[in-house]
Amino acid sequence: MVKLKCHNCGREIEVENPPKEFVCTCGAVNVVPTFDGTGDAACTCLVPTGFEWQEPAGIKEGPGGKIYITAQGTEMTKDEYIKAFKLDPDLALAYMRELGREGKEGYTNLSTLSKKKVR
Repeated sequence: MVKLKCHNCGREIEVENPPKEFVCTCGAVNVVPTFDGTGDAACTCLVPTGFEWQEPAGIKEGPGGKIYITAQGTEMTKDEYIKAFKLDPDLALAYMRELGREGKEGYTNLSTLSKKKVR
């Protein structure tokens, strides 16, 4: 068993197999540090907050299947992603792409933005 501590609220959880990342019940995204015996300890930084940090930042597709990249840069399989964030990364990517469609509130086509006439 391994104890993991939330950087936001300090709550501790015990797990058998530590995930690469986990979301605490307070909503904070936690990256599980790995120590390989080299280098110095990681410096402190601003902790990620908000739902955006649970959304996938990208995807790699290859012969071995899909690998999802988190906002922190961690690469995970679909099962690892669902276990860590409690959401399907394919559905999250589809939702985010739908928000960027013409006709949606807040949509701006940056490629034609400079061609619009200023009145």
